[in-house]
Amino acid sequence: MSKKNIVVYIIFSVIFVVCFVFYAILSKEQTYQKIVYRIEYKSDALFTEEEFNRYVMKAYPQIIGRPFDSVNLSLLEKKIEKYPYISNADVINNRGTLVIKATQDKIIAKIFNDRDEQFLLAESGKLVPKTKNTSGRIIVVNGCIGKRYSDNYFISPQETTANKQRYSSLNLVWRIARFIEKEPFWKAQISQIYVNEKQELELVPTIGEHIILFGSVNVHEDAEQVIRQRFDNLKNLYVDGFKITGWDKYKSINLKYGTEIPCKKNNNFQ
Repeated sequence: MSKKNIVVYIIFSVIFVVCFVFYAILSKEQTYQKIVYRIEYKSDALFTEEEFNRYVMKAYPQIIGRPFDSVNLSLLEKKIEKYPYISNADVINNRGTLVIKATQDKIIAKIFNDRDEQFLLAESGKLVPKTKNTSGRIIVVNGCIGKRYSDNYFISPQETTANKQRYSSLNLVWRIARFIEKEPFWKAQISQIYVNEKQELELVPTIGEHIILFGSVNVHEDAEQVIRQRFDNLKNLYVDGFKITGWDKYKSINLKYGTEIPCKKNNNFQ
């Protein structure tokens, strides 16, 4: 390599190093100027942006004015995901603007336990604390429910009764509420799920005076298939049977015996 080329190489190397050092110094001195929230709501909003901002500020104080390299974005994401109404978060530095993207859990039911405590149930199976911002029509669940709210608790698909023979009542509540949420026909028809003393489920319709005895599901059965089959049987009765007899003939409808659906007659029906 000629002396001229060596000199040029050295000059460019020095310029590169100087630029790199200058950029590093400049980047270190750059600070966050504002925060922008982009929240995706899967169901009615459970919190306001102001409430969320207060949580972020408490979880990671004094973000505004901090140098870029002093904010651990991964740690901030983890802290945000501990907000009880959020399922996931993504934090990005966009030239001094901290962009926080977050997704709210989709709520499918409101639960009242046997102590009259309230909490919400998300589609994911997560228990969510009640909030004054809850609105919209969702299924109400009550009765003999001993479970109390606890942070970051998820209903397991494998959750069973103490003797391991049946899926737990909360497991079935979650599965049925999730099923109803995806079916417009049933979302319009079912308003309440009641857990009785036997830990079996009873469904309360929006139309008619009858109670739907859903029962329980054994662990050796495919719970999703059983739920769909029982609702299909009920739909056949609603569409074909009630078209002839009307909605008020029966006091209860029992779905626990497959395609055979025993119905108890309403004594007031003539």
